[in-house]
Amino acid sequence: MMNSFWWGGGANNKGIRWLAWDRMTQPKGHGGMGLRDLHFFNLVMIAKQGWKIMTNPHTLVAKLFKA
Repeated sequence: MMNSFWWGGGANNKGIRWLAWDRMTQPKGHGGMGLRDLHFFNLVMIAKQGWKIMTNPHTLVAKLFKA
């Protein structure tokens, strides 16, 4: 699924693969894009949003969750 997202493509088009998938998952310091475990990444993004809601209670999103 991640491969399809990055490289696009449809039913008749496989897209252009500019960088191998195993290379994309390598750290940036080793020439990759630094993609990591998607489950862990998702948890981190959810925690980040939670932190923003807690530290900025005046925002619209915080008010909606509170209501």
